[in-house]
Amino acid sequence: MDTHSRCSCFIGFSLAASASAAPVAAASVAAAPREEVWRACVTTSGGLAVAGLLGRQLSSWSHAAGVPISDCLQAMPLGLSLSSLPLTLAAAAVVSAARLALLRLLPAFAAATNASNVRALSNLNATDLIWVSVLPGISEELLFRGALLPLVGVNAVGVIVSGGVFGMLHVTGDRNLTFASWASCVGCLYGVLAVATGDITSPMLAHSLANLVSAGWWKWQQQQQQLQQ
Repeated sequence: MDTHSRCSCFIGFSLAASASAAPVAAASVAAAPREEVWRACVTTSGGLAVAGLLGRQLSSWSHAAGVPISDCLQAMPLGLSLSSLPLTLAAAAVVSAARLALLRLLPAFAAATNASNVRALSNLNATDLIWVSVLPGISEELLFRGALLPLVGVNAVGVIVSGGVFGMLHVTGDRNLTFASWASCVGCLYGVLAVATGDITSPMLAHSLANLVSAGWWKWQQQQQQLQQ
């Protein structure tokens, strides 16, 4: 089972289970080598970014040529205003808090996220965590909220469709349907943020921050457990 399924397009790093939440998964999952995690992350994030950029540009050209589709570059532009920052930070905080609550309430979710984190994050250092949090955050939002959402519609339907597809693609490797349902909800939240702010940079930032908070929290918990042993 390769690490593309956990440090890649559908990385959505999750806070690890606490000492009482699903330690079983960690014992049966082998940590991937640092180089393998990096290769998976860069390769898949790069592919997603290219797909998103191409989709956005092709939609713009097609729209200009008279094809009745949305121009993604205009409908969901890059750019971040200071007025959007509070909403962006709030979205990242909501995702992080909700994830922690679900880890305590849903054993299946905790097991899936813990196994995924053990495999992908165990051999990464602090700098690695930043990169593997930011790269998927940017590339996934380029594709799902930067291209798919505006093509469907900058409205509730676009939010739900892009979030649903995002979630379905999380049913990989150690990740189960519970994890996919969570990813769909998170994808919809990022979609709402994109529609509310009118740009794609806000969900990119919120997604990356939420990834980094969860990955950093998991590493910190692991260090604390090691100190107690």
